[in-house]
Amino acid sequence: MIEFATLLLTLIPQAPPAPDEGLDIVIATGSLVGEELAASAFGLGSGGLVDGQRAAASVQRGVTSFTTDGGLLLRVSAAGLRVDFPTGSGLFVDARGRVHTKSGAATLPHLHGLDLVLADGARIGIKTASSDGRRPLRSIGVEQHGEHHMLWQSRRSVRNAALRRTRELPRSAVRYYVVGDGEVLYSAERRGPLVDCVRVLCPAEREAEFPPRRLVVIGEGLINSLRELPRRMPEKSIEYPDGPIVARRLASMADRLFPAGVLSQVAGASDRSVIELFGGMKFEAHEYPDRRIVLQLFAPRMSRPLVEWLCDHNAQLHLVRQDGEKEGRGRYFQRGVPVEVVPARAPRPAPR
Repeated sequence: MIEFATLLLTLIPQAPPAPDEGLDIVIATGSLVGEELAASAFGLGSGGLVDGQRAAASVQRGVTSFTTDGGLLLRVSAAGLRVDFPTGSGLFVDARGRVHTKSGAATLPHLHGLDLVLADGARIGIKTASSDGRRPLRSIGVEQHGEHHMLWQSRRSVRNAALRRTRELPRSAVRYYVVGDGEVLYSAERRGPLVDCVRVLCPAEREAEFPPRRLVVIGEGLINSLRELPRRMPEKSIEYPDGPIVARRLASMADRLFPAGVLSQVAGASDRSVIELFGGMKFEAHEYPDRRIVLQLFAPRMSRPLVEWLCDHNAQLHLVRQDGEKEGRGRYFQRGVPVEVVPARAPRPAPR
């Protein structure tokens, strides 16, 4: 590690853009359920889960019940969908697609349906049948661990929902993640390894506990792209001799930089867009007026990033030249590495 820091400090630094005050960011690794991000990755409470506990279930006429792996109880009837949590909290989705909490807070109607992603990784798909709520919901299904179960379809409940499987549960354009104790919702927009989350439902008395916006970075995307970086580099480079060396060092450190769990800013830090990492490395996020978000990785005491992730729907990792944009060569060395957001793979050797 000392050799790596010494090597990087010999490179010519250049100041990055001024930090964006107000960005709230966490890095979540090991929170993927398939390709879905569990709501627990937000670092905003348990999402209503309690270890070893399940929501109390009861048999009711005309109601189909289903319990997720995390102990969350789903109950479906002509009136709508009710979700009960082991914490005692609950959500209700009516025929117009409005989500209600026990405290009385509610979202606007969702005329084309919505998805609810629970903290245990289960996804509930809800389709509405009418804008005025006069007809029951069109369909309600749940997906967990790649299995799809239909709970309600065409105005009637489905018996033995745990056994009634469908090939694929349709996805809605609107997706909410359930956090807190089960009564707080965030919308989410995916941009490569970044999930841009905005608070949409929260009891008024608890708004101070939950930021209006949070950026969740999926650690697997960062790890996979760093491991792939040496494969996109020449073994040696006359143009930029340090490039291949830096790429190999970063690939070897990827797991230690982004370990399993949720990494967040140091408590009390003045700049919420900076996260301290292993070995004195530093991770930053910057947003530009065009809503473009750039993630940067810095070595100790360096003012110019080693690499940058450009986050959009075609997210890529780039190795930043440490000699500046000299002779029109540009900011980056070689082409970018596409970011794959899948469970982290074992490292592959670079070609010789």
